[in-house]
Amino acid sequence: KKEERKFKPVTFIIQTEAKIEAEKPQDPSVAEIKVNKKILIELKVEKKPLGVIVVGGKNNHVKTGCIITHIYPDGAIAADKRLNIFDHIVEFNSKPVNCSEMTTLKVHQIFHTTYEKVVTFQVFRADPLEVEKFNVEFIKKPGKDLGLSLAPNDRGCTISEIIPSGYAEIDNKLQRGDIITKFNGDSLEGCTFEICYALFKGANGKISLEITRPKPTCRTEASK
Repeated sequence: KKEERKFKPVTFIIQTEAKIEAEKPQDPSVAEIKVNKKILIELKVEKKPLGVIVVGGKNNHVKTGCIITHIYPDGAIAADKRLNIFDHIVEFNSKPVNCSEMTTLKVHQIFHTTYEKVVTFQVFRADPLEVEKFNVEFIKKPGKDLGLSLAPNDRGCTISEIIPSGYAEIDNKLQRGDIITKFNGDSLEGCTFEICYALFKGANGKISLEITRPKPTCRTEASK
């Protein structure tokens, strides 16, 4: 008998480099805002107010860019539905928002000007949020207003204006754009204007407010 030759099967491994398709730029008019990325978006305004409260400026606690702390329901930004509270506006109409060089009033004016057709934002949405919380306590006297104008939202009540009231704790510690998230331990998230007004107007004696505000320097790059 002839000896049968046994052949071992040979496996050829062909390695191919996977072609990674570059991520295509999004159309700014419909671009989705993703966390920890700078995203360019375009909004149609057609002379409609933007409808936001922002914080930022060299005489404010936020020194880089500016942060949205309230969105009014009847503004162009609310109608677009892409921007959120605590989104960081890095550029506006292709110009950096250099808050270290701009006063708070100047930053405020940028977002309260009426624009003709469209505006563009470069947005950074941090995850996790870059915010800090602290408490303010004081004694409210009967019949004496706190000097706060409030704008309720799903985060709490944003301070839209502060009128000097004589309460040092408020005048010295709070700023426009701060969000009051708790009143005497009760959450204000999602409360209506009527409820907030009744709470602040009717309360007397010791008052405790929990305040949420963007950290002094918000990052515009994902943490490594």
